Amino acid sequence: MMKQLLIGLGIVITLLSCGAKDTGTAKTSVHGRISGSKAKMVYLEEVPLGSMNPQVVDSAKLDKDGSFTLHSQAAEATLLNLRLDQFSFPILSLVNDTSEVDVTVRMNDQQPDFASDYDVKGSPASQRMKDYIVKVTGYLQDIYRDAVTFDSLRKQPGTDSLQAVATGRKRQTATKLREYAFATVQEANNPALSVFALTYYLSAAGNQAYELEPVSDEELDKVIADLVKRYPAHKALAALKKSMDDANAQKPASLVGRPAPEFTLPDVNGKQVSLNSFRGKYLLVDFWASWCGPCRRENPNVVKAFQQFKDKNFTILGVSLDETKEAWMKAIVQDQLKWTQVSDLKHWESSVVGLYGIQGIPYNVLLDPDGKVIAENLTGSSLERKLSEVLK
Repeated sequence: MMKQLLIGLGIVITLLSCGAKDTGTAKTSVHGRISGSKAKMVYLEEVPLGSMNPQVVDSAKLDKDGSFTLHSQAAEATLLNLRLDQFSFPILSLVNDTSEVDVTVRMNDQQPDFASDYDVKGSPASQRMKDYIVKVTGYLQDIYRDAVTFDSLRKQPGTDSLQAVATGRKRQTATKLREYAFATVQEANNPALSVFALTYYLSAAGNQAYELEPVSDEELDKVIADLVKRYPAHKALAALKKSMDDANAQKPASLVGRPAPEFTLPDVNGKQVSLNSFRGKYLLVDFWASWCGPCRRENPNVVKAFQQFKDKNFTILGVSLDETKEAWMKAIVQDQLKWTQVSDLKHWESSVVGLYGIQGIPYNVLLDPDGKVIAENLTGSSLERKLSEVLK
């Protein structure tokens, strides 16, 4: 829940986005020029640090040469989006750390709705954020290239050592990226730059293709608590912490260390399958649904784990929160889920939702041979690491 809150904030301020400062200014004027666009209007939106709801505060007609001036009167550090015409996404974001900000924007020739690059003057925090995005993007490109190399080598016999090199290089880059992101969070001299650096990493880690190490709820708690201590007068940051605290209060207690709640549900052929029937094996109970986009994107990682560990006293039990058997069956085939699947086809009214305190999917629990929960919410590389640890 907390990750979704912060990732949502990161998505709102996506594309070429910039941080904010600690005190804000009473007024900020944004002067700029946009080239390569056929847009007629430019809008300025304020996006409070703890909000996912941009609000238009000013607008202007673009001059013939694409120039404009816009004004904000935000009372504290906040993000300022620039948006063209009716487009849903901003072309870039700025911050109100100075009273005068100048931007020069060049739109993409192939995708005229998006900026290919921009220059910013007068806003140190915005420039720092742009530098951060450029460096993180470079890391992600390196990771992607190594992933492509690995996939290509995997199809060729006798390339195990080369595959290991590509995998090792990718993991080293992922570690450097994480260290750089958290160093930026800690070293930034304004709260918005810190929060943005964190949310940008969370968004990247949510893309399973990069296999970045996820951020635990405990880490998120500590980072936000530290920021509130550093910037006690920042109201939006305090509101963000309160939202996270409220989410924590509503979160059910962890099942780790406890026996997994027993249930019995029908499989795809209508046969009743009990959780207890898997005793004696390590078991991943995977809660998902055909309609759940994040679940479908995570399924390749689950398939990979099954193929890698199925001969080591390990298996998977898929538990779907679907409503129709047709959609459920189709997704099983499409995603090649070759393990036992069960569902009562009752969506969120399924009996397992209350039993396991499920607040969102994908969600999973890992059981030892005695049926005790030893881990939960394992996704991407964390699933592979945990299975490698217990299935030696």
